[in-house]
Amino acid sequence: MLHCVQLAGLLHDIGIFIQHGLSNKGELKHPQISRDFILLYKDILSQYVDVSVLAELVERHHGNPLFPKEILAQEASPENRPLCLLLNQANCMSDLECDENGGFFKDSKGIPLSSVFAQLQLYVDKARPVPKGYRPLPLKPEDAFPYEETSLNKAYSKELFALVENFKKDFSQLADESGGLQFEAFLSRLTALLQQYTWPVPSNTEKKGSDISLYDHLKTTSAIAAALYLYHQEKGDFSEESICNLNEKKFRLVVGDLSGIQKYIFSGLAKTS
Repeated sequence: MLHCVQLAGLLHDIGIFIQHGLSNKGELKHPQISRDFILLYKDILSQYVDVSVLAELVERHHGNPLFPKEILAQEASPENRPLCLLLNQANCMSDLECDENGGFFKDSKGIPLSSVFAQLQLYVDKARPVPKGYRPLPLKPEDAFPYEETSLNKAYSKELFALVENFKKDFSQLADESGGLQFEAFLSRLTALLQQYTWPVPSNTEKKGSDISLYDHLKTTSAIAAALYLYHQEKGDFSEESICNLNEKKFRLVVGDLSGIQKYIFSGLAKTS
């Protein structure tokens, strides 16, 4: 079941990405689109997990009681409700605005990922930099630089549609080539594919100025969900009360800081030059 939780964390918001690139948003909410995506590729995913469980996890990863009942974790089937609640906890820990943002009732909009440097304010002139965002293109060094947001508007929708369509093609190819792969290898390939295509899409598609990518949100949600699952598995308690208890210390975040690395690099270059 750990594998199912890991995949659910990676794919729970794939519906945001798909919906983000559609010109006609339709009536489905992004969790329902995520469910349909899982069911579309059930043949490959069933090699690794119970697809029916995975589909319900990605569909029911929200907990705000104001949301429609069909996407709520607390309304999941009794046998899957604990894991849906666990994924909801991981989702909210990864994105603290997830269940507070009423915008999730609305359709995803074509809003670019903002550059984090646009949030900086220099004390010299107290002027903020010109807002910049990223083009919706597959991850390549030459395409990883931000542009002024006004210059993104002309081709953004067209490029975004192409990005989503190319992701679908590459995911289909991944599915075709994954027969016989160990789960860890499949998970690694899927993570790399998500990085390639969801890096320039904001995790919050309703808020201008969002500088957290969907890829970062998916990756951290999966990691947190796995950590929570292992904690409750070791504890032997998957009760709803225990899963929803935020006072328990269930995992640790490890932060690394390579202080002085620039001085070290440049001193080394000076010695070799």
